[in-house]
This record gives sequence, structure tokens and C-alpha cells, in this order.
Amino acid sequence: MKSVFLVAASVATLMTSMAATAREAKPQFTEFEEGFVNPPTDIHVGNGSSSAPLFFTPSAPTSVVSSFEGASDYSTRALGIGLIPPDTMGAVGRTQYVELINGSFSVYNKATGLLAAPRVTDSTFWQAAGGTATGGDPRIQFDAQQNRWLAVGFGSNNANLQVAVSATSDALGVWKAATFTGYTGLGFGATADFPTLAVSGNSILIGTNNFAPSSAGDANSFRGTTLNILNKDQVFAAAGPILTSLKQINTPLDGVTDNGFAIQGVNRQGGSSTATVVASSLYAYDNVVYQVTNAGAPIGTQTASQIQTGGVSFESPNPGRQPVLGANARILATGDERTGTSAFDVNGRTYFATTVQEIGSDHAVVRVTVMNTATGAVLSQTDIGGGASNVFDYWEGSLAVNASGQVVVGYNRSGDVTTGVAGRASLFARSFNTNADGTLAATSGEILVKASLVDEYHNGSAFGQASVGRQRWGDYSTVTIDPTNDQRFWLIGEFAREYNNAAGGHPSGSGFGRWGTYVAQLGVATVPEPATWALMIGGFGFVGVAARRRRSGFASA
Repeated sequence: MKSVFLVAASVATLMTSMAATAREAKPQFTEFEEGFVNPPTDIHVGNGSSSAPLFFTPSAPTSVVSSFEGASDYSTRALGIGLIPPDTMGAVGRTQYVELINGSFSVYNKATGLLAAPRVTDSTFWQAAGGTATGGDPRIQFDAQQNRWLAVGFGSNNANLQVAVSATSDALGVWKAATFTGYTGLGFGATADFPTLAVSGNSILIGTNNFAPSSAGDANSFRGTTLNILNKDQVFAAAGPILTSLKQINTPLDGVTDNGFAIQGVNRQGGSSTATVVASSLYAYDNVVYQVTNAGAPIGTQTASQIQTGGVSFESPNPGRQPVLGANARILATGDERTGTSAFDVNGRTYFATTVQEIGSDHAVVRVTVMNTATGAVLSQTDIGGGASNVFDYWEGSLAVNASGQVVVGYNRSGDVTTGVAGRASLFARSFNTNADGTLAATSGEILVKASLVDEYHNGSAFGQASVGRQRWGDYSTVTIDPTNDQRFWLIGEFAREYNNAAGGHPSGSGFGRWGTYVAQLGVATVPEPATWALMIGGFGFVGVAARRRRSGFASA
């Protein structure tokens, strides 16, 4: 199977080398996105305490089992930090849920949803582990095989990255950190931006988008990418991460080579020394895929990349709508077509989610791709949203997949619908089963996880004023699987809290918008036998959708 991938990759490389002229990377990838800090006058007012956990009894094939509010712009400002966006990131462990975002580190008792210890700043967390203060962009996972936590983020200098592991399954216990240079730049400052994280067999993969100015005082420009490959056993060493086997594969921006943007390693269980990487193409409206052999060893090598075969064309998404009139009606940043969070390889299939816009449409959709891992061939693509009757924008999609091929997708949705809270930017989820041919069969409709508290969200300016700057949201949501029950999926995402003004309960507040994060545990039903599943599909009214997917390999959900 590997030879098929290598042949296809070689053909793709040959075709690329025959290009008459160098290409320009897509403009949405070349703009450096600074972390936005609210003006100093937007001080913390009010305690912004988390609401009490809510618990439900599952009454449908997929339903919310428990949920609670996580950290918010209020709670991080109480720690002296105000950052937009939060870079919403968390993971579930055996007894805890850990949220690591820009500005704060929080550990919750997953049985109650209550904080297990006082919330601390993200820099406090890293420094306690032996690292440095951090510039953010965090990622965190719980590794069930090691029974320990793994975290990645910027160092105090954004050219550096930090890796930390816990000593036990208790996230409140001892952590150990190590730092390495992600990107050196050109001597005028550099950023190893948007670090991604994956655990694949014997290796840990961290991808970065590299930015640096051409000279002192110039703006940052996109310079290419780096894939950092670490040995998993060494990272989880008892004394702390050992990085001597670090292998860095740098791909400078040359207008020809296409190893992609926001390169995302694919999570894979087991002891394989071959890893897979997916990324958004630098030049085409498609995805690229390649493999790393001898991953986790200094001799690790990367195959030539290839465009995934069989994908459906798309455009970059436009901003999201809100049910308000005027300048702030369509300002929510839906991101771009990168894979925002994790990709998974289950039973030889790679699953990942992106935000795109269908050709001829004006609404963002979350696209779930299922791909043959060995060949890069698309088995199916399912859009959440889309279609002629759609009135909403869907973005910031994330997913997780269990060993049975059950998929839960978390995402945000907004629109100009003014009925109730329908148009507010809110957190949703959907679930699917994987058919034998790699197509997806829906096992739920849209599940509202958390509605925003206001119709209009914007930052950088007070309530009633036009928005200032790009209205960042997310920048991602995250779904992880409970290590004690793989039919429990934990989702974290963003919603808009009340304004920091008198109407929001803060009489002396500045009037600025505030974000919040929300965590939900979703339960999925046991995968039924084929005959039972056919009856269930009919009962939920998905027969036509499933048939259309099997014919085309593509569907809107």
C-alpha cells in the first residue's frame, strides 16, 4: 500500500517541477495574524464566574450528557490577561477535563464540571513545569497509552516552542517541560506560528507556519513551514521530555513545493513508525497529503506531497453573519480552509474537518473529509451546512473518531435569522457513523450545545460602535474521546458572553464584548448490527441522504 502512495506522490512532484513559473501562495495564508489584546481601558469588572454544571439523561442516539462553562474573557482578565481570541483548546482525561487557552490553565472535575483547583495563568503553568512564560497558541492532549498529559505552546519568544508532559494522569500534579527553536527567521525576529499537535505511533508531530520580517521593523511575511518530529518515548521520559531525536523538516516558500499550510499530523494509535500529514494546499483550493517514514528517529524522511484525489472544489469562506443591522452584521471571522485541530487515522481512513465555501455559495460550511490513508484518495466529503436553502454560516469545525468509526463534529453556527437565538453565533455538534465504503451516515441532527448570550459579538470597540479590526473567533474548537469510554466525546468551543456594561450587569464596565468557552460531554449509541442500522436510518429519515452519498461520495448535511 505504501508503494501506491509513493508512486502517486512522485507523479505529483514531477508535475509540479514542470510548472513554467513559480506560483504565489494564496493571499489568506500570507497575512500574519497577531494575537489581539484589548485596550488597557477594558478592565475586568465583575467576577464572570462559571455557571453551575448542567446534566441531562440521554434521550436520543446522540445527546448532551453533561455540560459546563469553562474559562471566559472575564476569568482570564481576573488573572491580569486580556487576549482575543482564546484559541479554545481542551482535552478529557480519566477523571479531569483540562482547558489550556491563551491566558489561562484550568482543571475541572469531569464528574461535576467544577474547578478542581484555582485557575492560573498559562505562563504560571509553563513556568511551574520548568519552562518559560508563553506567547500562547496552546495545544493539549491526554495520551491513554502513556496515561499522561501532553501540551505544546509558544515560549516567551515566539520563535521557540515548549513541550510539557505530566508525571501522572493527574493534571494538577508535576509537569516537566522542554524548549526548542521552532523557526529562526532571518535574524530580525521570527514566529513558529499555529503549532499543531498529533501523536502518531512512535512519534509526536508538531507543525508550524513560519513568519518573519525581511528586515528590522518590517511586517512579518510567510516564509514556509516546519514539521517537527519527536520520539514519543523520549518525550514521555520519566525525567521530562528529551528532544535529542528531534527531526525538523523545513519547507521554504519557493513557489513550487507544496507541503501545505497549517500542516497537521494525523493521530494514530499503535507503534507504527510511519506517520501521515494533511494540510491545506498553498496554491490550490484542495488539500495535500504526505507521509513520514521512520518517524520518531533522526533518520525520518518525508515523501513528496500529493494533492488528495477526488476532492470537491471550494472557495475560502467569507465572514459570518449575525442577526444585527449595520456595520457589525457580517464581521465574524470564519477562518480559512486549514485543518484547525486534530485529524485521526482509524481503520486505514483519515478523518479531518475544514471550513470552506461551496462554489457558487455565499455561506461558510464545515467539510468533513474521509480519505484513504495509504493512497490519499477521498472516500467521502460531507458538508455541514450548504445547499440552496441554507441561511447559516458554519465554521471552526473539529472532530474525533472512535475505534468503531463513530464521529462527533463540533462547530459554530451563525446567521442573519432573527427568530429567538437562531442567528446568534453558537456552539453545535453532530454525529455520524462510518459506512463500509467510507461514506458517513448521520446519527443526529444539529445539537445546540451553547447559544451565545448576545445577538452581536465584536471586539476592539464598545457596544453600539462599529467593529475595529478583524473579529477573530476561536481560533478553533476541539473534540476529544473519553479514555474510560470511547462512546463519550468531549467538545469545547466558544460563545459570546454579555457585554461588559450596565445592561450586562457591569455598571462601571467599559462596554466591550466578551467571549466565553463551553464544555460538553456527548454520548453516542452503540453501533448497531447492519440490519438494525438500516431500520434506524429509515426511522430518522436519512435514507435519501445516505443513498445520495453513496452515489456521489459527497453530501451536504
